[in-house]
Amino acid sequence: MDKERSRVSVVITHTDLDGVGGAASYLRLKDPNRYEVIFTEPEDLPDALEYVLDKYNGYLESIAIIDLAPNSSTIDKIVIMLKRAVEEVNANVEWFDHHIWSDSWERAVRDVGVRLYRNTSTCATGVVINVLEGSDKIYSDLESAVCSADLWRFNDPRSPWLNRLISVGRSDTWRYIVLTKLIKASSIDEVLDWGRKYVIDLFDKELKLYEYYKNKSKVYVFGSVKVVAVVKRYREIGTSQLAHYLITQRNSDIAVIIHRSGAISFRSSKCDVRAIAIKLGGGGHKPAAGAFIRLPLIVRFFNMLRIYRPLLNFAMKKVEDAVLSVGCNRIR
Repeated sequence: MDKERSRVSVVITHTDLDGVGGAASYLRLKDPNRYEVIFTEPEDLPDALEYVLDKYNGYLESIAIIDLAPNSSTIDKIVIMLKRAVEEVNANVEWFDHHIWSDSWERAVRDVGVRLYRNTSTCATGVVINVLEGSDKIYSDLESAVCSADLWRFNDPRSPWLNRLISVGRSDTWRYIVLTKLIKASSIDEVLDWGRKYVIDLFDKELKLYEYYKNKSKVYVFGSVKVVAVVKRYREIGTSQLAHYLITQRNSDIAVIIHRSGAISFRSSKCDVRAIAIKLGGGGHKPAAGAFIRLPLIVRFFNMLRIYRPLLNFAMKKVEDAVLSVGCNRIR
């Protein structure tokens, strides 16, 4: 077989709405039949890049990275993988992101030959659309709906529906289904009409879980900052919706949603939670950020038994140290 004709292009994107929306926009404006799509979390980006390079060594034409930012614990391996992609494999690499980066990260990525497109005024979906010049109405609608949810603006009535649609399956298989719908649809409303029955079913489950999580949540006071925290056990309610609900119900400044993997999500409309996430090796935006902590064996053991108090205690000790170090830097 002709090696050149077998070359593969890959999109590596985030698992959330912005990652799916950014990938859909990119593939609509390219040729979706030429690309494999890989969904991953920011802390797993180095491993995703290594997987792609190992799997398609010698056959890799291009990589597009969407809605994924490096952090202090991943940047070095990311740069090694990118250098390998550009210099050894001779792949074209594009990176579309909207998170805040340090100058040194940006220089390191650009210096290995990656075309980095970064704009903090919009979501990653918006970055892709603006760079690739998507001009049809579906692109402006998609950017509006996705950014409304991802940037915690809540100014587009379609965003809660679209955000929940992504949450229905919580699996890569479901993300591929929604991604395909977004690629082929002539409008956002067409996708929402298709997904309405799934979202309504999710609403019913979600409503039951709100009270459950309210009862399971715990409020902490770190200095002058009031923090509500909970371990997230069920996929039927999205992280941002849960955080917004808990902040309101528990009259808190910051919501901390702890995932059983060791991922921690921070949300606030008052405090710059990115500064807190950075202390834990993570990053993100001022109102919405995240980090990943490595769990000791004993905590993982209790997780297997579905006993989550050790996880909560371990994570919140880390969060306490970070919050006391940073405080609440007002974002509004």
